[in-house]
Amino acid sequence: MSDRISVSNQWSDLEAAVVHELRSYRALTSDYKALQELMDMMCPQVTTQIKEISTHGVGTNTGEAKVFATIEMRDKLRRDLEALNDRLQGIMAMTKMLPADEHSVIVRRYMLGQRMEDVADLTFVSRAKCWVLHGKAIRRLAKVWTVLDGSGRI
Repeated sequence: MSDRISVSNQWSDLEAAVVHELRSYRALTSDYKALQELMDMMCPQVTTQIKEISTHGVGTNTGEAKVFATIEMRDKLRRDLEALNDRLQGIMAMTKMLPADEHSVIVRRYMLGQRMEDVADLTFVSRAKCWVLHGKAIRRLAKVWTVLDGSGRI
């Protein structure tokens, strides 16, 4: 008898969208950290460049346009960071509405990237029960997602 468990992935469109959003969590977190690091590197540079303009006088520094372009880029990065943060917070808020056992399965599977076999072992349930909890959680999250935003967007 095989140790593998066969699972049907016949999700509704909404359930598939929830799974996709959950799967994107770690990539979004990575993107957020990278953008934050870029912002941290840019901010001191912008401050230094603004000081240079003020000591030379506005309109006399040939790098003035570059400084303003850098400021615009920083502001765009800040908006992108806020959008990513909102999306990450939405995913977390959605998962916090789950019962504890389902929450544990979803967090371990999607946020921590653990294999379902490992999730089952770490949560002290059988692999079959782990898949059942996963399915229940996805169906529950699809309902929550619809309630949060009728368009299906968190």
